[in-house]
Amino acid sequence: MRRAEVHAGAKSSSLKTFRHVRNLELVKLPPVVSVEQAIESYRSHPDVLYAEPNYRLELHAVPSDPSFNSQWHLQNTGQFDGTPGADIKAVPAWDITTGSDEVVVAIIDTGVDYRHHDLAANMWRNEADCVRNGLDDDG
Repeated sequence: MRRAEVHAGAKSSSLKTFRHVRNLELVKLPPVVSVEQAIESYRSHPDVLYAEPNYRLELHAVPSDPSFNSQWHLQNTGQFDGTPGADIKAVPAWDITTGSDEVVVAIIDTGVDYRHHDLAANMWRNEADCVRNGLDDDG
């Protein structure tokens, strides 16, 4: 089998194939073969379209909000004489997800300043049910 020959040339073994990308494989290299050597071996074979390292990246999603540093509850570094680390761990959470358009958060609070510049564009009010009869009767 040609695939086995290609892997043997790079002294590697197949770890994983990918259902949605035909003929794509993740390979394992022995300690005696460098990533650069394996890539050179694969790229020199006429049956190999491309070979790339399995890059590992660490994402850090820190917001561009100019008021971020004053929001100690998101990331408390001791600013404002606070206790470093006494926060909601927002920055590590943002490395996992920053949300989506499919999530709706409802705040039942009459004290929300819906005109505030951080909220105004995202506020929604059920105008169809604002007759103040105490019933959800707008369908």
